[in-house]
Amino acid sequence: MFEECIPFFRPERIEENEGAENINELRGYILLDFELEQTLEFKDFKILPTIRANLSPPYSTFIAPVILPRWLNERHNAHLFCIALGAIVSFVTSRPVKSLRDGYLIGRELDEHTIQTLSIHFPVLTAGPGSHNYRLSKEYIERYYKGLKDTIELLYAAPYTLYVRLMKAMRLAHLAHNNKREDFSLAYYLLVSSIEVITQKATKVPKIKHDLENQWEQMAKSDETISELFAEYKKLRSNDKKLRERFVEFVFEYCPPKEWEKLEHPQESSLPSEDRENWEWITKKSWDEIYPEDLQNEDSKDELLREIISDSYKYRSKFTHEGSAPPHRQPNSYNRFFDVEHQTKEMNGKYEFSQIILANFSLLAFIAKNSIIAYAKSKVSSEKTKE
Repeated sequence: MFEECIPFFRPERIEENEGAENINELRGYILLDFELEQTLEFKDFKILPTIRANLSPPYSTFIAPVILPRWLNERHNAHLFCIALGAIVSFVTSRPVKSLRDGYLIGRELDEHTIQTLSIHFPVLTAGPGSHNYRLSKEYIERYYKGLKDTIELLYAAPYTLYVRLMKAMRLAHLAHNNKREDFSLAYYLLVSSIEVITQKATKVPKIKHDLENQWEQMAKSDETISELFAEYKKLRSNDKKLRERFVEFVFEYCPPKEWEKLEHPQESSLPSEDRENWEWITKKSWDEIYPEDLQNEDSKDELLREIISDSYKYRSKFTHEGSAPPHRQPNSYNRFFDVEHQTKEMNGKYEFSQIILANFSLLAFIAKNSIIAYAKSKVSSEKTKE
């Protein structure tokens, strides 16, 4: 259960561990999908440079030792801190991260047996067709570092109940990134659900009454049958939480389309940093690619974009209730924002052709991260204002 990890990363009250300075440093481990060549220092812990373990070629594992906080009093459960940290790292970097639920690894040196135990849990394809880009520029690492520091500070500044909810949302995004390669449908479902976790807290159920409701109420007073129907109608209306509509409103309030332009092209991190200008043609907008501004005009404004985000929630619901996969054909999109799919339907012996525009996985991950962080910042800021 991930919930038991949450208080290990940030307890409600940190008890000072007397004599902590004299206690040997405890180490845990997280597994990354990229090389980390520098130490990432935080207030209470450190993530050390990765150690690369070569498996059966062309697979490798990148093991990042973690110097755990000295206030962790329960050594046998200290691995729960690493699981929570892995979720945060994955959320911020939008990359898969793994950590073992194994308390016996805490404090162990990286001997051959420990490396072997860790390695088999996260092999990364480093060469050949479908290989993973594991060499990131210093610019990218610094960006990840800053994002992690800001996010962790935010998690500690948030009211504890909000902190718990944020961690649950981040965990769903973490699981989405971990499952994307094996099961895109599940990953898409988890990513949308990560946003919904915060949506339910950040938005209220709209009170929408039918135009004829007052008239029905008057009729119900004099007709028992209508009275029963009206009571059932009000019951159904109260049970409708309008989650899909609230999902869209949350996204457009906390990560509006003008923010989407900050999303990098999926091939951006693969460009050589020292000669990037000569490779920019790879990330430039192609002739058939759709950008948010292509779907906006003075008349419709954000209407089409809202529909696309609403459809994302619809695909999530269809997977939940029907097991239906989203209509995406390529889990790893080459487009920056949207994918276009063509569908064929037979109706009475005739074929109808339609085109649908889909938010790709990268865009949804960007929206999830930025909307959740923006909401958390707004709540922390309002709490400070009250003080």
